[in-house]
Amino acid sequence: MERAFEFRILGEVEWFGLGPEESYPDMRSAAFVGRHRRQMGDLIAPQVRPQEAGHRSDVRELVLSAPGIRERLRIRRIEGDLGFTLRPWSPAEVTSAEHPHELPPPSRTHLILDLAMHGLGSRSCGPDVRPEHQLRPRPLEVTLEVVTSRVHLGEMYQRAVIRAPI
Repeated sequence: MERAFEFRILGEVEWFGLGPEESYPDMRSAAFVGRHRRQMGDLIAPQVRPQEAGHRSDVRELVLSAPGIRERLRIRRIEGDLGFTLRPWSPAEVTSAEHPHELPPPSRTHLILDLAMHGLGSRSCGPDVRPEHQLRPRPLEVTLEVVTSRVHLGEMYQRAVIRAPI
């Protein structure tokens, strides 16, 4: 299950969870738990054919910021599993492009929050995902705390706190 949000172009991303590189269910051993920081453009490696990429899993906290704007979005996981993908194209734009040059110029940042993720592989050019890493239908729920804040004169002002299952 995924939930997508759209923002103006973002700059830096910081998260506490698995990283610093991608961490799909069948490649978690290549990642470690810690506080990681990347520029948004460094989250997804270039690919010959646009496709799902850049997922980070076991996320406990995610902080997004935009260049030149002193506003932050912080998402903290209270309960449940959470992963994210952040990229300059919507899932529909990625799916419809056969080649990178067919992707539209970035104008927004798309944050996809995942409660579960299928492992890598699709039988298109190799073996399918191992059974223990396949995504199967099941009820999922997460409780998040979402905080937007603005830094003004060195102080942080909280604008909204939302606690809700997705």
